Amino acid sequence: MTEATSMAFGNGRYVMPGIGGKVWTSPDTTHWNTNYSGFRGTIYQILRGASNYVLVAADQPILLSSDGNQFVPASGSPVGSIGRVTFDGTNYVGLAGADIYTSTDATNWVLRTSNSSQQLNGVCHGPTRWVAVGGGGTVVTSPNSLAWTLRASGTANHLSAVAFGNNIYVAVGIKRHDHNLARWNSLGRTILGYLGKISSGSLPQQPVHRHRRKRHDSYLPGWD
Repeated sequence: MTEATSMAFGNGRYVMPGIGGKVWTSPDTTHWNTNYSGFRGTIYQILRGASNYVLVAADQPILLSSDGNQFVPASGSPVGSIGRVTFDGTNYVGLAGADIYTSTDATNWVLRTSNSSQQLNGVCHGPTRWVAVGGGGTVVTSPNSLAWTLRASGTANHLSAVAFGNNIYVAVGIKRHDHNLARWNSLGRTILGYLGKISSGSLPQQPVHRHRRKRHDSYLPGWD
């Protein structure tokens, strides 16, 4: 098996694309079958959507497959611009530089106004809103993935990913020159820490910004 780039599970099957358009599928992670996806190129990501596997690749439109073996272009997708996609069970959100695309079926994509001037690198969905993060400490949020609002994150650090869990949005990124990590809000609910290299029990020196969401609230403090 050569280098794999991503993995998704759905419909009783694991799908793992690799370099050069090769795809491995398995029902149990023990026995793998090799196929070719129908194109050759750099694959960024694969995920399982509502009814298809969704593949994000360089210089390609969004690619779809019902079985994880053969992928075909989504007819209404931009070509070569979307680099990451997230699915919340109903809507797809794709990041393309500073732009945001959305789709309800992974086939037809609509460009939205992100209000970001920086490249967006990560996006997630929490209980009440979408949150996307990017360069220069950029944070944009949306209640429905359609209209996006630029928020004050309190940091100029490059943010590379964001996730939600246990009532907290957590963004990770790269610390640049500044030894002072600003809070996401002034209400004292932000927890700041460091992650570092996973080697010999130590963690790398990367800043982690955690924005705690008040329980039972429908908003994020400081992002009103």
